[in-house]
Amino acid sequence: MPLDKDAVIQAVVKQHGILLGKDDPILAFLAVHDVILGEYSSEMTAAVEQLQEHLELVTDRHHGQSKELAETIVGKAVMQIRQEGKEIQEGLRSMLDEERQKHQATMKALANQAEQSSKRANLAMWAALGFSVLSVIAAAIIVAT
Repeated sequence: MPLDKDAVIQAVVKQHGILLGKDDPILAFLAVHDVILGEYSSEMTAAVEQLQEHLELVTDRHHGQSKELAETIVGKAVMQIRQEGKEIQEGLRSMLDEERQKHQATMKALANQAEQSSKRANLAMWAALGFSVLSVIAAAIIVAT
């Protein structure tokens, strides 16, 4: 989802009373961050889809093997195979859950990094503004003397 600069500007004004211009470096930083997150999200989505395809192939293969064994084995052996199949599926689910949790942790870490970067950028902006004001005052003093 592309960055809505107007929405960001309005949110900053509403929350902090700071008016940003459409070409403000902070918005440029947010736009770059948005692109990076989009790329990372696309990569993660592709990886999850690839894993899902692989798991479907493994599941299909396992299903076929289980069917052949079920046709040749009777009684207790059939129950044992079904139990093993459930364990494999639970293992696959567990693997998927672990991958999802890793993805969520990575996304959370990226969000935290983005928040920290945003805070640093805001601090840098205020420092630059302070130095600009000081330089104007110094120039006024020099001109006045």
